[in-house]
Amino acid sequence: MYQNYDSGLPTITVNIGDALTENIMLWLKGDLNLNGEPADSDDLKMMEYAATGRLIPNWKFNLNGNGDLADAGDVLMLEEAAAGKIELW
Repeated sequence: MYQNYDSGLPTITVNIGDALTENIMLWLKGDLNLNGEPADSDDLKMMEYAATGRLIPNWKFNLNGNGDLADAGDVLMLEEAAAGKIELW
């Protein structure tokens, strides 16, 4: 499934016939600290901090896609993913 979002990064346009090599990193949903392990204890702590105003959240903290960063729904989704009840897509 492809989801379009504004990452805040510059757009790259490649024209037919052009050669381009680019290093990219794919983000795992729920991996807030980018260590390759989504919904681990550090991710839960980051979500808790963002939900309580101790950390400024970005788009990665909107797990349920409703536009509200680190709201109760996002916290619940991350907790359920950490418990193995759901998979984040």
